[in-house]
Amino acid sequence: MTKGSFASYEGNNLETGTTNSWHGEYYRLKSEGDAAVLDRDHIVRIEERSAAGTLQTREVPPLEVIWEGYQAIAAQFLDWLDGGPPPTTLADNLPSTAMLFAAIRVSETGTTIDVQEVARQLIGA
Repeated sequence: MTKGSFASYEGNNLETGTTNSWHGEYYRLKSEGDAAVLDRDHIVRIEERSAAGTLQTREVPPLEVIWEGYQAIAAQFLDWLDGGPPPTTLADNLPSTAMLFAAIRVSETGTTIDVQEVARQLIGA
């Protein structure tokens, strides 16, 4: 790595301590006297050792990531897989789809179309 930095990875089931399950890893980034730790609780902690040798730990507030466009769709889907609320479903889009199909029929026939009836036809009711 640059500027004399190095990285190492160690993984085994023989050491004492916590065995990490899939998606429940423990990461520790060390520097001279300090460390950043991410444990299975998904909270980042900074460990700082003073000149006197006292260890102080502080939590880093989580970043709020705002996704847009296709990234938002993928993020909603992944959140749903982890037990979150369901993403937008076909039923959520039914009213606007019925309105679109009704508008197409109106332009073809020049007659009035009941959008609710088109929605019922779409769901097969």
